[in-house]
Amino acid sequence: MDQKLERLFVVQHGERDKDVDEWLSENGKKQMEKIGLAIGEVLELEPVHIISSTATRCRNSSIIISPYVNCDVGDIEFEPYLWPIQGAFDNDFERLYSMIKGLGRKNVIVVSHYEIASELPSYVMKEEFSLEEEVGWPGYGGCVYIDMKTGSFEALPKGRVLNMGDYPSDPGKSCA
Repeated sequence: MDQKLERLFVVQHGERDKDVDEWLSENGKKQMEKIGLAIGEVLELEPVHIISSTATRCRNSSIIISPYVNCDVGDIEFEPYLWPIQGAFDNDFERLYSMIKGLGRKNVIVVSHYEIASELPSYVMKEEFSLEEEVGWPGYGGCVYIDMKTGSFEALPKGRVLNMGDYPSDPGKSCA
């Protein structure tokens, strides 16, 4: 049964390991646990669908989040399109948002990279609610939660500040 999207969570993967770029650092794993808890509190055990980039750090991030949001790891949808480095995405937010709405799910978590986490929330807010201002991006291990019923958005975990402007040259330090 198709449902209308009510809650969208856009997560930037956890902090990467400095020695092995594709893996999460210990801090990155903790960030994902905190995000899982924060999203779980919002969802209150409502079903959720997770779609994730196929990149290792995104896969690991979504697997860490899944038990906190009552989602079986086997139900996570791994989507190469969410990995901008593979060239498939090409900044086509209209296509991406259409794909998300086309899932027919009430609650969706997108786990991806800066390129998507920094722009998708602004695209959705402009498309649905005519918000012209930049929403901002969550940084490593952060999330932008969009409530589609109220047209509001916030950073998770609570108290986190959304970053504005360009990606920093050393995101490991600026995005924690």
